Amino acid sequence: ALLDPPQVTAMIIDMGSAATDINIFSNGSLFINRSVDRGGQSITAVVAQSLNVDLVRAEQFKRDLDLTNLATTEEALPKAIKPTIDIILSEVSRIHQAFNQR
Repeated sequence: ALLDPPQVTAMIIDMGSAATDINIFSNGSLFINRSVDRGGQSITAVVAQSLNVDLVRAEQFKRDLDLTNLATTEEALPKAIKPTIDIILSEVSRIHQAFNQR
């Protein structure tokens, strides 16, 4: 990640298919790097199971949700995927707290 200016502190969350990576950069250096074993596939599987649809259709439903801004969409999350998202958000919160307490 390129941060400009490099003195900035930033948390970068990268949700991949199998895992979500959480990184905090501070003063131009990587401070914390964690991985949560939940990602897009976990959400797709929950959607498929809860709606009783195949994975292809569940993937499209997931993409239609637009999870890019969880801070404003959390209240609109379908109940089925909320536990998976909560695991990720809990780890984000824990890492943020650890960074602030350093």
